[in-house]
Amino acid sequence: MPEPTVLARYGLLLVFVNVLLDQAGVPVPAVPLLTVAPPLAGALGISMIRFALVSSLSGLVWASGLVGIGWLFRDSINEVTQRIEALGVWALVLVLLLLLGYVAFVWWRRRRGSIEETDAAERPRLLKPARTTP
Repeated sequence: MPEPTVLARYGLLLVFVNVLLDQAGVPVPAVPLLTVAPPLAGALGISMIRFALVSSLSGLVWASGLVGIGWLFRDSINEVTQRIEALGVWALVLVLLLLLGYVAFVWWRRRRGSIEETDAAERPRLLKPARTTP
């Protein structure tokens, strides 16, 4: 009797980890994980109900982790909110400046990228000899 493959043996665990990592925002080089999870479950023969349960369980684990982190740092969060309240309007100004700086940075990077792409697209045209009309 052939030994089951890794996918067959750990299918539900793979789906669980797949969905959990996607919820955590872990960057994956290929494709978004939630795009892979349903076909993976179908290829492994996992029923829709089992897939929904495993997916929901991974969401519960993720949410519990976030609540746990908030609970651990509750005193620090209170201190930060008190300091923000002490800054008053200046806290809002600081947040707006940070947001504006971020937007400017993203705009600059996209603009720089589009200029580099345009330069790369223009190079072949610039290297061709000019046509002369008789």
